[in-house]
Amino acid sequence: MPIQLKADMLAQQALTLDYNTVLNVGASMSSIYGDVTYTSTLQIYDNLKQVGLSLGKSKVTLNDKYQVNWVDGVNVSYMRNYAMNATSVSLSRMKPMGKWGTVGVGVNYSYMFGKDALGQKMPNMASGGWNGLYTNMFMINKRIVYAPAFIVAASPISYTQKLPGVVDTPFSSISKDTIMILANSFNAQITNKFSVNFSWTIIRSSNEFVPIMNSFMVGSKIPF
Repeated sequence: MPIQLKADMLAQQALTLDYNTVLNVGASMSSIYGDVTYTSTLQIYDNLKQVGLSLGKSKVTLNDKYQVNWVDGVNVSYMRNYAMNATSVSLSRMKPMGKWGTVGVGVNYSYMFGKDALGQKMPNMASGGWNGLYTNMFMINKRIVYAPAFIVAASPISYTQKLPGVVDTPFSSISKDTIMILANSFNAQITNKFSVNFSWTIIRSSNEFVPIMNSFMVGSKIPF
């Protein structure tokens, strides 16, 4: 199948409560039967000091009635945040339940390395986590679709490597903090090929020192 391209811009709130404009450029391609899809997404921030690249693959399993039974996915990503770098690998499985929505679970592993704001080398760190998802889709009218999603995520296990002068002994830690995400997406089909999307995402952590974050996006899509 042909490659589909899309692009959008969003305003994203950082932990400092400042907002950044982010350009997203994505590409996707499906197999001739539509059961396997490959995706890639590039994110570029307006400060040109933050960039991210994500590559993914998803596979749909059908039952005897040719209905979607499971959706399995694998994703590999890289993010550079100023002088810090983060790589991650994630696996997920989702179960569509028709009008009752979709539930899913996932596990992930991430590895971080780089320097702090003063240019000092930071110890390399690794962590493992999990996430749970519920989402559904509602037709407001024949042209507008509302798709909410609720996600709970945590990284309970982390490991910090030894760095002479900074961390003399490597150590591991366990965290009970969780992150809760509520995503609200609206899609308006203006014409048969042109659509406009608006989304508002709220992110809250159980850690009292992390403020509530809000992310807004307005975009459009025209298939080629």
